[in-house]
Amino acid sequence: ISDDKQREQILKILWKYGKLFDISEPSKIDIILKNAIDTGTHRPVHTPPYRKSNKDQETLRKETDKLLKNGIIEHSTSPWSSPVVL
Repeated sequence: ISDDKQREQILKILWKYGKLFDISEPSKIDIILKNAIDTGTHRPVHTPPYRKSNKDQETLRKETDKLLKNGIIEHSTSPWSSPVVL
């Protein structure tokens, strides 16, 4: 939100009614988006993963498994890729 007044109003509402939001689990909206990004003739971009410690790799695996289980993300076989940042 670029409008400072609107941002302030939203923050006040969130602080006032924050307990109404369940943030214990990620949530999703069941909307199927039918859109595509036209990349023209550009070839897919593949960026290798960043190095991660064993602890970070385990955290990433657990979070990914949780998101998959909850249906928030899905497996992809796209040639496009980018690294995950923790």
